Amino acid sequence: MLSIKKGNTSGAVEEISNEANEGNIAVSKALTAFTEIARQVDDISKSMSEVAGALEEEAASVEEITVSLSEIAEFARKIEDEAVDVAAVSEESFSALDQISDAVNQSVKSLA
Repeated sequence: MLSIKKGNTSGAVEEISNEANEGNIAVSKALTAFTEIARQVDDISKSMSEVAGALEEEAASVEEITVSLSEIAEFARKIEDEAVDVAAVSEESFSALDQISDAVNQSVKSLA
């Protein structure tokens, strides 16, 4: 009877040992899967950081372009103002030349 119990105990220990090994294998596979998931999450995080960085650079570029366009618009306004001033001076000069021409013509007529 003792040898039967010893055989049953030996079989039970072997069965527990096999189940423990299967459990270790399952845990190892789960650990491998979780490691892969962590790697992929890390890759996604890095990609998101790169995209965020690119978006920040793009936003900075848009800001620079906006500032440049504002400067160009201000420069164009100044040119427009100066063109109006030049046109007024040209008109005054033309009027003065017209008056001088009339005066010269009257002087020539009076001398003739």
